[in-house]
Amino acid sequence: GIGRAVCAALGAAGCRVVAVDLPGADLDGVGDARHAFDVRCWLDWQRLAEAEPEAAILVNNAGLTVHAALEDMTVEDIDRVLDTNLKGLTYGCRAFLPALRSQDEGHIVNLSSLAALVGIPSQSTYCASKWGVRGLSASLRLELSGSGVGVTAVLPGTTATGFLEGATSRGQATTGTLARLMRSHGTPPALVAKRIVR
Repeated sequence: GIGRAVCAALGAAGCRVVAVDLPGADLDGVGDARHAFDVRCWLDWQRLAEAEPEAAILVNNAGLTVHAALEDMTVEDIDRVLDTNLKGLTYGCRAFLPALRSQDEGHIVNLSSLAALVGIPSQSTYCASKWGVRGLSASLRLELSGSGVGVTAVLPGTTATGFLEGATSRGQATTGTLARLMRSHGTPPALVAKRIVR
């Protein structure tokens, strides 16, 4: 939801938009160009950076969660959340830094979350990943000071998307209820996208 809205908002602002998602994802009508790959794969990031050498803005938005207590998560659950939300985002920053530095000015936007400020039960790995994104962004901003490349971490609260509807749930009777509440009472993705573009 947020990614699609950001693509639309950047397109409306006059940007050439390159949309990225997993193979098989529906990207019809999203962006000016589309690439299918897994953000957890460094080689995919390298290929994308080579294919888009004039990138001036990178928005790292890929993210997922597993709604479960840590002790109920599998090792695969843990790896999937941390590798997608933190490691994949870190790969994206690393892969595109040469292109961003070559522009008159460049910018990285990393999607963190209000979960980077508080602990949330049944969201331990999600919170850990988003705290990591916040810390990475703050450090990267200092590293790039004076380079012409800016870094922004965005910390949206509950957003009206299918984020939790599509999440793996392990023994959480509240998952469906929380997903419906997110969808009906969350901030519209278009508003989050508008703030990101601003």
